[in-house]
Amino acid sequence: MGDKGIRIRGSNSGIVNTGNKNSITLTHSGGGDNIGGNQTIINFEPPRRVPKILTPFLGYHTDFVGRKEELQKVDELLNQNSTLLLLNGIGGIGKSTLASYYLNQNKDNYDYYGFVQVNEDIKLSLASAFSASLNLQSEEFDDLFAEIMDKLQKLKGKKLLIIDDVEKMDNQLDEMNTLMTLKNNGFKILFTSRQKIENIPQYHLDTMNQKDARELFTKHFPTDELDKVDKILAYLDNHTLFIEKTAKTLANHKHTLTLESLLEKFSKGEFATIKKR
Repeated sequence: MGDKGIRIRGSNSGIVNTGNKNSITLTHSGGGDNIGGNQTIINFEPPRRVPKILTPFLGYHTDFVGRKEELQKVDELLNQNSTLLLLNGIGGIGKSTLASYYLNQNKDNYDYYGFVQVNEDIKLSLASAFSASLNLQSEEFDDLFAEIMDKLQKLKGKKLLIIDDVEKMDNQLDEMNTLMTLKNNGFKILFTSRQKIENIPQYHLDTMNQKDARELFTKHFPTDELDKVDKILAYLDNHTLFIEKTAKTLANHKHTLTLESLLEKFSKGEFATIKKR
């Protein structure tokens, strides 16, 4: 658009640059009702760009310990065998933390990415997570889900989503199946759940191996008495959450609780032995 306006072929109208990038002025010259050169200013909004970071929450930013083999396997399954993957395992084993770490380590390889923490209802959780980035407008609850899917499907490039802690699967199969169709639009989706989901390749996350378990324990409670640490880990069955909680408890009660006294409490049954089953 130039300062002299752009003439529209076949009419006496023109488009004049107003100096405002979000508006144009239509001019008309000629006889009859339009003598005097009426002007109409039309305001318009430029296309809204969807931000690369699709969700305000990108997972649990904790110091990550170990799980190198598991991370490698997740990456392999998502990139070589499938664009969908379920990270499955018992509570407190570290599914959400591993998924968070994977996202934050790999996000620069994607054009869009996000982390959706599911609070029982998938639709409600998606609406909350994508409200700002997708500029959701629908008022009806079901329409919101349809709008989310439509806008996600239109995104170009490589995309990674974490859908964390999916529960009550039997009541949300339709929503899950709809979400899974995003694999046809360039999405890789990593689900985490205690449950198993049909039609999604699954990777079972088990308790930590001995090396990683020891590293996690000594991160929160530094000590050279690794033989005693290993005995405590055996009582805890190398369960991620209980390793972290126990080590932090020792660190916070150094004057009243020691490795020796903790082992004694386990041996006497004062503290219950943990078994993943």
